[in-house]
Amino acid sequence: MTEHLQLAGYFGATHRWEPDALTWVPMTERVSQAGIVRTWEGGCRVETLLSLADLETTYQKFLSLYDVFMWMVAKGKVSIPENEAYRVNGRYYPSVTYILSQVIAKPGLLNWSYEGGVMAGLQADSVGCTPEEIAQAIAVKTRLEDKSMKRTDPEAKAWFDVTTKLHEAGLSTNAKRDGRAGQGTSIHKNILFYLQGKPVSVGEAPEWLSKALTHFAKWAGKVDLKAAYLEQKVMNDDFGWAGTCDFMGWANLPNMGIVEAKEEASHVAS
Repeated sequence: MTEHLQLAGYFGATHRWEPDALTWVPMTERVSQAGIVRTWEGGCRVETLLSLADLETTYQKFLSLYDVFMWMVAKGKVSIPENEAYRVNGRYYPSVTYILSQVIAKPGLLNWSYEGGVMAGLQADSVGCTPEEIAQAIAVKTRLEDKSMKRTDPEAKAWFDVTTKLHEAGLSTNAKRDGRAGQGTSIHKNILFYLQGKPVSVGEAPEWLSKALTHFAKWAGKVDLKAAYLEQKVMNDDFGWAGTCDFMGWANLPNMGIVEAKEEASHVAS
C-alpha cells in the first residue's frame, strides 16, 4: 500500500523542475497509469500497476495522510527537512517518501527488527558469544524497542557488542541489507545510463548485474519503453510537497509482464 501512495503523491504533482531553465514549470502531461518495476538478476517485472481510476482514488488517501503529517508538524512531532533540492520560493517542501515514512509504520522495518533478534540468537555463537551474552543482548534489544532503555544507557552495550561482532563477520541483517542495497543502487544507476542512451558495457560486470541489465533491456523492448523524463523532480505547489520520479514516459502497457532468467546473460550494449 505504501508504494501505491507514493505513486499517488507523484501523480498529484502540479509542476516539474526544468533544469535548462532553472525553474519549475507546470505539468501539462496527463498520466494515465503508474507502476513500479523490479529488476534483479532473476528477471524484470511490474510489481505494482495503477490505472487512472486507481491513482485518483489513492491520491485522495494520500491527501488524508498529508493532512496528518502537517498536523504532526504543527504539533512539533516532526519537522520538515531543509532539503535544497526541494526548496521552492524560499520554502522547503517535504518529499513524498518522507511524508509517508513519518505517518505510516513500515512492516518491512519491523520484520528487519524481528529478524535481527532471531539472527543474533542463531548465529552469535559462531562469533564467540556465550548463550548468556546472547540472552542478555536480546533482552536489551527488547527494551530498546519498547523505549524502556536508551541507546546511550551503559546496559545497551550488551546488544551493540553482539551486533558489531555479527556485522564484522558479515552475518548481521544490516550487512546483508547493505549488500542488497548496493546491488540495487548499481542496477538503478546502469538502467538510468541505458535509458539515457549511454553505452552500458556489462562484459566485466558481476554476473548478477549483467543478468539484471539484460532482463531489463528485454523487458523494455517488449513494452516499447520510451522515456520523456528521468530522475525528474516534481512538486505540488497547491499543498506543498515534492519528490523525484525515476521515470516518466510511455510504454505499451498491455504487454507489461515478466521477463525471467531462462537463458545466459548477454551484453546490453558494448
